[in-house]
Amino acid sequence: MRRIYREIKMAVRIIKTISLAVSLVLLAGSLAGLMAACSLLDTGDRGLVINEVVTSNTNSLSVSGLGSPDWIEIYNGSGNDINMGGYVLRSSKKPSAYYIFPNIVLKADDYLVIYACSKPEDEELWAFCTDFNLSRDGVGLVLLNSSLRVVDEVEVPALKRDISWCRTPEGFKYCSTTTPGYKNSGIMADSIDELEMISAAPGLRLNEATRDWVEIYNGSQEAVNLASYCLSDNASSLTKWRFPNVEILPGQYMVIGLNRDIGDHRASFGISDTEEAVYFSIESRLIGSLVVKDLYDSMSVGLDQNGDIAYFPDLTPGQANSDICLYSLDISPMTEADPVRISEVLLKNTTSLMDEFGDRSPWVELHNYSDRAIDLSYYYLSDNPYDLDKWRLPDKKLGPGEYLVIFLSGRDTGLHTGFRVAAGEPVILTDFSALRTQTIEIPDESRLDNISYGEQDGEWLYFGQPTPNSANTSHGHKSISSVERLSRTGMFISEVSAVSMPRASANRAEDRDWIELYNSGDKEVDLTGWHIGKDLDDPFMCKLTGTIGARSYKVFYARAGSREKDTLQMNISMAGDLLVLSNASNEIVDVFYTGALRYGLTSGRARDDYSGQRYFFTKPTPMAANSKPVTTYSAAPVFSHKGGFYTKSFTLEIEGKNVYYTTDGSTPTEDSIPYTGPIRITKNTVVSAVSLEPGKLPSDKVVATFLFEEPHKIPVVCLSAKPSDIDEVNADLKKSAPIVERLCHIEYYEPDGKLGTSFPAGFRLAGASTRIYPQKSYNIYLRGGYGQSSVIYPFFEDYDITEFKSLTLRNGGQDNDDSTSTFITDAFCSMLGKKFNSDYAETRYVVVYINGQYRGVYELKENSNEDMFAARHGVDPDDISIIRRNSSVLQGSNKRILWAQEYAQTYDLNDPGHYEEFAKYVDVDAFIDHIFLQAYTGNADTFNQKYWYTNDNTVKIRPIWFDLDYGYFNANVIWHYFSGKGIQTGDGSFTNMWITTGLKMNDGWREKLYDRWAYHLTHTVEDRLEIFDRLYAQLEPEMQRHCSYWMIYSYTTWKGNVEKLRNRIAGRNEVFKSQMQRYFGLSDDKMEEIFSKYQ
Repeated sequence: MRRIYREIKMAVRIIKTISLAVSLVLLAGSLAGLMAACSLLDTGDRGLVINEVVTSNTNSLSVSGLGSPDWIEIYNGSGNDINMGGYVLRSSKKPSAYYIFPNIVLKADDYLVIYACSKPEDEELWAFCTDFNLSRDGVGLVLLNSSLRVVDEVEVPALKRDISWCRTPEGFKYCSTTTPGYKNSGIMADSIDELEMISAAPGLRLNEATRDWVEIYNGSQEAVNLASYCLSDNASSLTKWRFPNVEILPGQYMVIGLNRDIGDHRASFGISDTEEAVYFSIESRLIGSLVVKDLYDSMSVGLDQNGDIAYFPDLTPGQANSDICLYSLDISPMTEADPVRISEVLLKNTTSLMDEFGDRSPWVELHNYSDRAIDLSYYYLSDNPYDLDKWRLPDKKLGPGEYLVIFLSGRDTGLHTGFRVAAGEPVILTDFSALRTQTIEIPDESRLDNISYGEQDGEWLYFGQPTPNSANTSHGHKSISSVERLSRTGMFISEVSAVSMPRASANRAEDRDWIELYNSGDKEVDLTGWHIGKDLDDPFMCKLTGTIGARSYKVFYARAGSREKDTLQMNISMAGDLLVLSNASNEIVDVFYTGALRYGLTSGRARDDYSGQRYFFTKPTPMAANSKPVTTYSAAPVFSHKGGFYTKSFTLEIEGKNVYYTTDGSTPTEDSIPYTGPIRITKNTVVSAVSLEPGKLPSDKVVATFLFEEPHKIPVVCLSAKPSDIDEVNADLKKSAPIVERLCHIEYYEPDGKLGTSFPAGFRLAGASTRIYPQKSYNIYLRGGYGQSSVIYPFFEDYDITEFKSLTLRNGGQDNDDSTSTFITDAFCSMLGKKFNSDYAETRYVVVYINGQYRGVYELKENSNEDMFAARHGVDPDDISIIRRNSSVLQGSNKRILWAQEYAQTYDLNDPGHYEEFAKYVDVDAFIDHIFLQAYTGNADTFNQKYWYTNDNTVKIRPIWFDLDYGYFNANVIWHYFSGKGIQTGDGSFTNMWITTGLKMNDGWREKLYDRWAYHLTHTVEDRLEIFDRLYAQLEPEMQRHCSYWMIYSYTTWKGNVEKLRNRIAGRNEVFKSQMQRYFGLSDDKMEEIFSKYQ
C-alpha cells in the first residue's frame, strides 16, 4: 500500500480538475439510470471491492497529521493493475457525500486505505481523505468506476469502538483484530455479542508492572494473537489501549511502555499520581491487574512463582521475575543485626578525603559489620524520606569488616551519588531486599567544617579527625563545641611567621618566613614523605626532611627560589595563607589558616589547646612553646570626612574605640595623641589613626590627606610617612649603598578630586645619578608586611593589567635637571614603545603631595621588574631572571645570558644551524624592535641595558625598554648595538653588545630588520605626534606651578624646549632613514626596494 502514496502530488492536481465535472453529473440526474446504462460495460475491474471498514476508530489506526480517523479499505482482487483515477466512493444515503480517487495505480492483490475525515492542509494526505465522516450507527458505501458504473456496494452496520466490518470468504463479519492495508485475519464473529464472548488464551497473564511499563507473559503452549486484548489504568474503561495485530509466542515476554518508548510497544496512556493500578483485559473482560500506586521507583510489582502478587527489588522487563521478593511495602528501621550500615558521615569536607576528580566532596562511609560478603546492589542512598530509592549503589560486594566511602557529590558516576545533601537534610540508607532503612540526622551546624559524625562502640559522636575507609578510632565527642581538631598524639602546625619586608633584610635567617611543627606524640617521627602545601588542591607542594622528636618542635624556613638546604620553596602571604600538612601516606593531618599577619606577628596554636583554634602572638617563639595568645584585631576607626580637596575648614570626627592619631604622617602608637573629641582641620593635613584596645591587636591604620588647594587637571598622589623615615630614604644618595625602604601610605585621587584607591606600601629612592636631584624619584612596593601585597586599580588608560605589586614615581630623570629640559622625553619614549614588540612601562602624569605638602609633577610608571613582566606575559615571577648590563643579577640567574653572549662570540650565526639553536633561547624579533626604538629615539644612554627571561624558557631572552630620559639626540646610535664589546661608560667599564652583534651576522635576520624598520617608519610611528600631544595636554596645565616650585627652569623656557622637542620628533623619520642607510651601507635602489612595499 505504501508505494501508492508516491504519486500523491500528481493525483491531487487531477482530483481538483475532475471534481467539478463529476459533481455536476451526480447532481444533474438519477444515478440509478446512469448505473443501469453502464452496467453492461466490462471494464476489467471485477474483484475491486470495499474490503474493511471502521466507523469508530481510536486505536485501530493512527495517522500522523490526522490522528485516529475512521477508515475504508479497498482491495484489488481483479488480477489486473487498476488506475483508480476518477473512481468514486460515496454514501448510499447521502449522494452529496462523495470522494474521487486520485490518479494512482492500485496493483493487483494490493490494498488502499481511505480516511473518512475532513480534508487537511497537507497535500500528501489531502488526496486520501473523503471530506465526509462515517456514522458509527451504520452507513451504506458505494464504489463506482470512472464511468460511474457501480463496482461494489456495502451496508455497514453499527460498530463499537475499534471493531471493523470486514469481508471474509463466508461474507462480512465483525472483527476485533483490524488489519488496515493487509489481509483480514484474527478474531471474527457474526455478531458483536459473539465477539465479546471470546475468552482469553489460557496461560496469558499480566506478569510484572511499574508506573512506566507492564509485562505480558504467554505461559501457554500456543502462540496468541493479542489484537483483542487491551490495557488500561481505569477499571471503568478497560479498553483504553488495544494491542496491535501481533502474536506473542509460547514462553515469550512482551513489554509495553506506558506512554513511554520502552520495550516492544507504547501504550497511549500513562499512570498519573491519582491512578492506582494497570488492568489487562479482553473485550472488556478483566484478565488481571497490578496495583502500582505507592510503588518505589526501584521496585516492580508482579506475580511470584506461585502466581501470588509480590514486590521485586530487581526490575526484570522481558525476563522471568526475580526469586527475591517481598509481600509488603512496610519499612522497618535497621538494627545492629543488619549487616551493612552507615558508620561515618562528613558533609562539609575541605581537608579530608579527595575524590578522583580532585574535589573534596561530602561523603558517607558504609561498614559491613557481618562475617560474610554482602551484595550492595539492593542498597540505596537518599536525602529524602519520601524518595528512598534516589540513588542505587553499584553492583559489588562488600567483604566482611570492610568499609566503603561514597561521595555525595551529585556526579552520579561510580561511587558518586546523583544528589548532594543540603543543610538540614538526613542521609538515608535503605536495603530494598528487606525494606529496612537507617536514617542519620545531622544538625545544621556551621561549625561542622571537617568534623565528621560517626558511630563508635554503639554511640554516635563528633570527630575532629575523620577516618574515611577505616574504623573510627580518633577521639569522639558528644558535643561539637568540645571537638578536638588536633591530635594529642600526632603532628600539627604550631606557629607560622611571614616576613614580606624589604628584600635587603631577607638574607638574615631570622627574617625569613618560617613554619613550626609540633610532635605531640611520645615517639620520634621520620618526616620522609611528609609535605606542606599552601592549598588543598596542591597539598604536596614542598617536601619535608629529617625527623622530629617526641613532644618536640621543628622549624622549616620558607622562601621561594632559595637555594639554601632544607628551605621550603614557598612564601607565606602576609594577607593570610591556608597551610596543609600531609603525612607519608598522603593523608592530610592538619590544615591551618594563618590569618592576616604583620611584621613581627605570628599565628598558631595555644599551648595545651587541641581545639585547632588560631591565635596570634606578638612575640615569636620558634622551637619553643608559644607565648601569650591574642585572638582578634581591633576594628579600624572611621572618619567623618573623606580625604581630598576642600575649600572651607571643617571639624573631623573619628568613630572607634581607644583611638590614637597623628598629623605628621607617622603611624600612631600609645604615645600619640588620644582622640577625645572633634579635630579642627584648617589647612593641608594628613591624619592617621588606629584603635589600640587592651587584649587585642592594633587595628589597621586609617589615613586621609585633606588638601585646601585648587583642584588639579591630572590625578594626585598623596604619600604620607614618618618625617624621619622620609629623611632617611632621601639621604640614600648612592645606589651602591644598602637599600633604605620605609613604610608609607599612598592615596590616589582622580582629577575630579574623588579618592580612587588607598594602600600601605614601602618607598625607597629610585634612579642612579638622579638621586642627588632636589626632586627625588621613588619606587613604591606593596608587601604583605606593610598590610597589602598588591593593589588592584586601573591607574593607566587603555591597559588591561590592573593589579600592581610595585609602581614608580619618577622625576623625569635627566630631562628635568637644567634649562634644556622638557620633562616629557621619558614618558613619550615609553608610550611610543607600546605599539612595538617591547617590554615598555605604562606611564601617566600625576601631582604629588608628601605629608600634605606640594612636590610638583611626577611620572607614575609601572616598575619594570619581575612583577610587571609576570603580569604582562602570564608567567611565574619567581621563575624570572633579570640581568643588568653584562651579567649583574637583579633577580634569578645569569647563566642563560652568559651562554648567549659566549655563543654569539663563538659561533657564526649566519650558519642556519647555529642561528636556529641561538633563536631557541633568544627572542631575535624583540631585539629588532628594541634596537629600532633605541636608535629612532636617539637614546644616548645606551650603556644602561637590561634583559629578562624565564628560567624554563617560556619567555626567551628579551631586552627591556627603560631609562629613556636621554633620548632624541641627533647622534646615530645604531652602531652602538653592533659594536661587540660595547660602549664605554664613565667609570671605564663596557656594556657589551655581543648578542646583537652576532645577530647582525645572519643575512636573514638582517633582511628582516630592514623590512621591520621600514614598516615602523611608514606605519608604527605615524601617530607619534598624537602621543606627544596627549602627554603635553596632561602636563601643560600643571607646569607653571611646578616650574615655580622647583625653579630649575622657567615656564617660558620649558614651553620653548617642548616645542623644539616636538619639531625633532616631527622630522625624525627622514633623519633616522638616512642614518639607517648610512650605517648599513644600503644603496638607493635597496632602500627603494625595502620601503616601496609600505609606501
